[in-house]
Amino acid sequence: MRIDIGCGAPDQKYPGCIGLDVNPNYEPDILHDCDEGLPFEDDSVEFVASDHSLEHVKQPYKLLCEVYRVLEPGGTFRLVLPNARFLPITLVNIVWDLDSAWHWYMSLPFKKDRTVHWTHFSRNLILRMVEDVGFRVESVEGNMFTKSLWLRLTKDAEQPGEDDDCTSGREDASNG
Repeated sequence: MRIDIGCGAPDQKYPGCIGLDVNPNYEPDILHDCDEGLPFEDDSVEFVASDHSLEHVKQPYKLLCEVYRVLEPGGTFRLVLPNARFLPITLVNIVWDLDSAWHWYMSLPFKKDRTVHWTHFSRNLILRMVEDVGFRVESVEGNMFTKSLWLRLTKDAEQPGEDDDCTSGREDASNG
């Protein structure tokens, strides 16, 4: 199975993927709030795409853990994010609060039906998060001169230990 998290409109969905989105106006294959986890069995997905979606969830670390959970060993996660260290954004932040600027931008008419960016990812932040979850970073592209960060991640055949944050977080959640 191949999935696209936050697929957006049908013409934005990653080719060959089942699209998940919280917005019914986009007519996704599966209408689902990914802040609630992913509706798939462990190790059941061979490929996950997420293009400019992770910043829209309130608990991005939890979603990364969920992607890791459902991704089969050897599976690939293609993650694309807006780059909070993009030079023009950094310059805007000198005179205007970054959160206010993003909120204004996401409220423009051509961004209709989009939600706020809850997290602003720098290259360092997202790399620390995905490595902490257990992903192997196969490639990362993006710097202060690029609007986006592109990561290709894989899940090793070896599973993380039982005491990692994702496993303990799932256990805590299931214990109520």
